[in-house]
Amino acid sequence: MSVLQDWTQDLTRRITSLAQKPTFPKPKRRAAPSSSTPLPSSFSPLRAFPLGRYLSLLSVFSLLQIFILLALPQTPFPFPLSSPRTKTSLDRPEWAWVAVWTKDPLATSVWVVLGGAVVAAWWAGEMSKMWEQEEERKAGGKKDGDREGENEEERVRRKAEGNSKVVQTFKASISATLLASLLLHFFLLLLGAPLRFSLQTQAETYALSLVIAFLTVFTPVWVLGVPPIWGQDGGKDVKGRWVWTRLFIEVDLQTPLERAVVYPVLFTILGAWIGAFPIALDWDRPWQAWPLTPLTGALLGCIAGQYWSFGKTAWETIMEAGELPVAAVAGGEVPAVGGGGEKKKVGGSSGAKGRKVKRN
Repeated sequence: MSVLQDWTQDLTRRITSLAQKPTFPKPKRRAAPSSSTPLPSSFSPLRAFPLGRYLSLLSVFSLLQIFILLALPQTPFPFPLSSPRTKTSLDRPEWAWVAVWTKDPLATSVWVVLGGAVVAAWWAGEMSKMWEQEEERKAGGKKDGDREGENEEERVRRKAEGNSKVVQTFKASISATLLASLLLHFFLLLLGAPLRFSLQTQAETYALSLVIAFLTVFTPVWVLGVPPIWGQDGGKDVKGRWVWTRLFIEVDLQTPLERAVVYPVLFTILGAWIGAFPIALDWDRPWQAWPLTPLTGALLGCIAGQYWSFGKTAWETIMEAGELPVAAVAGGEVPAVGGGGEKKKVGGSSGAKGRKVKRN
């Protein structure tokens, strides 16, 4: 009888439990990192490279280079640099601005050198600021202006040291550029530049070498420092030599900023080389005079290199920011822009995989 009673109570309890709404344990959810959650200093956001700022600077740089090439030579030079050349091709009249541009190739080249030096100094300063900000972000440190507890005397001393460093960097960049221009002049002669022993012809060749040197040497030396060839500081020189070798010999570029420094150098050399081809044509046009076409090719090549760098960085940003695995987001692994696939850990462990989430 007791067994039947126990069986009846158990059956009643089972029927009652089935009639009730089932309850399931809630899964534990890990909170996503918020603005109040401190992130480690090594955290690298997806859009680490300032594309907007780089594009604005690049637009100004391009307009200035075009102005230097086309508009600045329209200004009469204070004194004649060379005797005007006799134009043998008169069957096709030139536009007025082209006639002024081709009237005196040496004066045109000198104007481009003077304007290009100013623009190169401005561009090198902007790239140096971006490079320093990138290094500070990687190190997780603060900017010099964010130091706490600094009195007025220390602030003035630090500012004076910064100005002295800028002056030393400018001197080193100018010295390296002038030395490179002499070497470029020699290589231009080896590659087919006019060998006439006249002051005008050699001045035109040296003006072209100066323009190429300002476009290819000034900014890298300002940003990276002088290549340590015969240095005495072992550790620092080895590191600097390795950076120059990796960027300009191996062309192993790991960040968008490195592309912004290296691509213009490569495209400038390529543009100057391509610009020499029209000189060999038998069209007998004034704009084929030496060194107008290589000069134009070098400037346009530098601009093309800058935009190629921007386009590649923008494309990588779009591709990497389009879709991220939930496991990587939950686990705190965010791909770094332009780093060749590296991932930065922001804390936590990996979550479910297989799903994807879009990020705007």
